[in-house]
Amino acid sequence: MQAEEFETIREFNIKFPSKIYICSRCGSLVSDPHQCNMCGCQSNNFLFSDKSYTYFIKDKNITNTIFKPVELEKGK
Repeated sequence: MQAEEFETIREFNIKFPSKIYICSRCGSLVSDPHQCNMCGCQSNNFLFSDKSYTYFIKDKNITNTIFKPVELEKGK
């Protein structure tokens, strides 16, 4: 999956204001974008990478892989 690009972290926060994420293993809604407190899965687990979300912040030159933000599931 290709990383979505944002100019700043502020742009990322505007697009995903809820700060709620979907665990790529068990589907639980979690507030930690990297660790599920229900099943212990981590967002960088290669077995579930197709269900995670990767983004790039241009002004910080940072790439991060997290659980999928819940906003991406709305409307499905």
